[in-house]
Amino acid sequence: MMLYVKMVYQWARPKNLLGVALWLVTSLPLFAAVDIVETSSTGSGGQGSLVTMSEFHVTNTGASTVHQISFSVDGFLSDGLGHAIAPSNLSFSPSIWDSLISNDTLTVTPELFIPMGTYAGSYSGWVRVMTLESLSDSIQIQVVVDSAYDMDIPDNMGDVVGNEMHLGGLPGASDSGRFWVVNPSSEAENYDPDPYGNADLWDLSVWVSELVGQTDTIPASAVVVSGVPGVLMYGEGKRGWVRVDVPSGTHYGVYEGRVRVSYANGADPNAGDIFYLVVHVGSVESIALLNLPTINVVPGGSGSGSFD
Repeated sequence: MMLYVKMVYQWARPKNLLGVALWLVTSLPLFAAVDIVETSSTGSGGQGSLVTMSEFHVTNTGASTVHQISFSVDGFLSDGLGHAIAPSNLSFSPSIWDSLISNDTLTVTPELFIPMGTYAGSYSGWVRVMTLESLSDSIQIQVVVDSAYDMDIPDNMGDVVGNEMHLGGLPGASDSGRFWVVNPSSEAENYDPDPYGNADLWDLSVWVSELVGQTDTIPASAVVVSGVPGVLMYGEGKRGWVRVDVPSGTHYGVYEGRVRVSYANGADPNAGDIFYLVVHVGSVESIALLNLPTINVVPGGSGSGSFD
C-alpha cells in the first residue's frame, strides 16, 4: 500500500514593509517587459518603389524570457490630407521571432512598398510589437514619398488629333479650337508613354512659336491661348482654347507652328507637353451643280441624265 502525504505551506501575513517586499518577490512570477529602443523608423522613396526603412531594436528588459515576438500595423499610414498607404504594404524582417531571453535585443528592419499613384508628401503611422505574454510597445513609422511630375495634352480630345490642331480661315478672319491639359493620377489617365506623376503642378505657362508658311509667317502674337490654369491639381484636367487671328494680307497657304504648355516643378525648365498648330489660309472651296436633271425610274430599273 502506498501512502500519499499532502503538505500545505502558507505565508503568514507580513507585519512590516520588508516583509511585504519579500512576500512579493517570492510569490509573483518573474517580471517581463519589452521595449523598443528607438522612437521612430524613417525612410523615403518614389512611387512604385520598395523602401528599406531604418532598423529598430526590441529589447527584453524583464527578467524572464518572452515568446513569439510579432508586429502589427495600427491602421493606415496617413499624410493628414486624406491620402493614405495601406498597412498591407509594410512588412518586417524578421516578421516573427520565437523567443527573446532577458536583456537580449532583436534587430528589426521594416520594408514599405509605395504604390504607384501615392500622392507625394510625408506619411506616418504606428507599429506595435507584441508577445505571447501580451506585452507590447509601439514605434512610429515615418516615410517621405518623393515627388514625380507629368502633364499630358491628350491626342483625340478637343480639336487635337494626332497631336495636331488644324484651323483655317481667310486673311483678316479668326478661327479657334480646343485642347485639354491633364495632370494624370493613374495609368488610365496617362496619355503619353512616360510614367504619370503624383504631385500638383504649379506656375503653368504657355509658349507659342510663329507659324511658318512657304512664303511668309504668321507671328506668334496672332495666336491667343486661354483657359490654361496657373495650378493643375493632381488628377485634374482643364480645357484650353487656341484662337488664331490671321493677319490681313497673309498669303494663301499652310502655316505650321507649335504650342507648348509648361510647369515650373522639377529641375527641367522645359517640362510639359506640346502639340502642333496647323493653319490653312485660303478660300473655302465649293462645287455648284447647275441644271440638275429629273430622272424617273421604276424599282429594279435604271435611268440617266446630265448636269452642268
